[in-house]
Amino acid sequence: MNIPVEFTDSLRQALRKRGFSFNGVASGSFALSPELHIETPANVNAELGLTYPLRIGAFTHLNGGFIQNVTIGRYCSFARDVKIGHGFHPMNWLSVSPLQYNPSYRNWPCASGLPPMTDITRFQWEKHTIIGSDVWLGNGVFVQDGVTIGDGAIVGSSAVVTRDVAPYAVVVGCPARQIRMRFPDIIVERLLRLKWWRYLMSDFGQLDFSDIHQALERIESLLSTGKIKEYQPEIIDASIIKQEWALLASPERRRRCAFKPVIKALFKCF
Repeated sequence: MNIPVEFTDSLRQALRKRGFSFNGVASGSFALSPELHIETPANVNAELGLTYPLRIGAFTHLNGGFIQNVTIGRYCSFARDVKIGHGFHPMNWLSVSPLQYNPSYRNWPCASGLPPMTDITRFQWEKHTIIGSDVWLGNGVFVQDGVTIGDGAIVGSSAVVTRDVAPYAVVVGCPARQIRMRFPDIIVERLLRLKWWRYLMSDFGQLDFSDIHQALERIESLLSTGKIKEYQPEIIDASIIKQEWALLASPERRRRCAFKPVIKALFKCF
């Protein structure tokens, strides 16, 4: 069941106390997806499409753009103007117009004569996108629906990603193409085997992040002792947001209602 909620400043502040810093565009009312799952801490300055399935991993920073219908791993870094989840249009139908398959576009009176949706071919205009952990998307990257970007990959600025990207690959261009790997194959194999993003970085102690060989040796040694446990974050989901909104909604509405007589009086003066 979808949950109507309004992202006010007070709600944002309450979520920030729980570890989810959401400073992106979210004005008006939303019906939150039951498949909303955000690990904390996370920092989002992007516009989120919250009516679609959305998962964001801990320690991920989304700095801008429009993002929806996607699973994003941990420790990811997205620059400004990243675009994910814009959907498709049919290329081999009579038209590319959503009037053919999307009822929400049929509100015009002149569209009443179109055949009922039950009598026409269904068109899957959106597909869920998967982005691994430790992924960097540069400024202005566009990711086509349904693509999988592997762990550790880097996508250069303004790239258009139309196909899957291998783990730890570096891709650029339109369409995006692989130009190199971040590390030699043997290092990539160790990174994918360790999946270090399952843990808190601080649990690794005095780690030289700039030396990949030393870092991997230390993490492998620490994990072999069994003393480091996987990070278990607090989850922000639709029920948590609904809970926080329920605590805030009444006071928020009372404040808005208190201003209505004042606004009406001001308009009478003109």
